[in-house]
Amino acid sequence: MMRLVVLTSLIVGFGSLAWGYELGGLTVWQRRWVLLGVLWVLAYLGRLAWFGAVGFLIAFSAASYGVWIGLPAGWMMVGAVGALIAWDGADFEHRLRMATPPISTPGALRRRHLLRLAILAGGMLIITLAVMAYRGQFSPEWVGYAVLLAGIGGQALLDRIRPGEA
Repeated sequence: MMRLVVLTSLIVGFGSLAWGYELGGLTVWQRRWVLLGVLWVLAYLGRLAWFGAVGFLIAFSAASYGVWIGLPAGWMMVGAVGALIAWDGADFEHRLRMATPPISTPGALRRRHLLRLAILAGGMLIITLAVMAYRGQFSPEWVGYAVLLAGIGGQALLDRIRPGEA
């Protein structure tokens, strides 16, 4: 479960960073963010725990710099939040593996942790959408992204309400 969240966050986060830089005409940097995302996925699958912190700092710096130079703030925000969720999820999973004595209910801990991450990501999405509505910066890509996230979030909520039926 956590592995899917981390990998999805990496793909969405670095894809958003790359797309934002592409929209700004910075194609060279767009390729670098895609490469960093691929490296992070490989490091995660290879269980290199230290790479997550480095990747998060680079992604957060890239998103901050992108906002500073006038790139689409929504895509930069999604990139930063995606990197944050990936880093946090990978670190949480690493801590669960290293815990002594082994934790008796890791599934319950994962679910609570994912719920907290979902609240954080949902709050950031709401703030980003509100700012974009205020500035009139909606695009078809953002509408599709919001609909996709609402569908995934709605399905996760239904799974949480009726866990035995899935």
